[in-house]
Amino acid sequence: MAFWKKTISAGAVAKMAAAAVSAADGTTTKIYLLNGTGKPPQSTDINRTVGAPIGVTDDSWPMYQGAKMSHLITLDVSQTPDLARKLDEDTKAIAVFVSNLYENEAFEPNTEESRVIELTKQDIMYGVGEWEPDDDERECSKPQSFTCHELKVPEELFSESLFERPQKDPLVVLYNAISRYGMAGGSPMWIQGAEHDGQFLLQFSESLVTTNLGDAGEMYVFSDTAFWQCH
Repeated sequence: MAFWKKTISAGAVAKMAAAAVSAADGTTTKIYLLNGTGKPPQSTDINRTVGAPIGVTDDSWPMYQGAKMSHLITLDVSQTPDLARKLDEDTKAIAVFVSNLYENEAFEPNTEESRVIELTKQDIMYGVGEWEPDDDERECSKPQSFTCHELKVPEELFSESLFERPQKDPLVVLYNAISRYGMAGGSPMWIQGAEHDGQFLLQFSESLVTTNLGDAGEMYVFSDTAFWQCH
């Protein structure tokens, strides 16, 4: 488990994206960079990673083998309007859970070890639930809030042929920079090739969410499943 450190500022990523768009021949699309604040979320913050989720009661909490699943991330979709338009109009947030932060086998589509749920405004009004990590998860349980930054990027960024380009190619450099944050919207930036064809929502690495995703892995979140790939 390797927790990546951000060495490129969000502002620098935005400049790289703008330069890549200027140089691109094809179409562009909008994504949202997810930038961890390094600070624990306030009680009313919807954008949060690990720790106790917001808007989830004991009755609605996803379960795995008789135990509460661990919260990975909750995204306030009102801050990602292009993504929100693809969801039910009552959806206020997306929450993702996994069987265990430190040790899980959520590396295949439709796994029972992850769960994606949609939360309404009424759900959010419930506030923050109660959750106590087990001993194995305490290392991972470092909650933080995060912000969303809108970026326009070339569609080529999501091509499976991206890594046929030189490592110093602007699109490859942009891909590596975005991977050090998290991303909502757009299309999956696969590590091992496409494994699922559903409504893509977001992806993130261990740099945003303190969890175990294998060797520099990415968690891919769709409306019907969430799973990770690694190198």
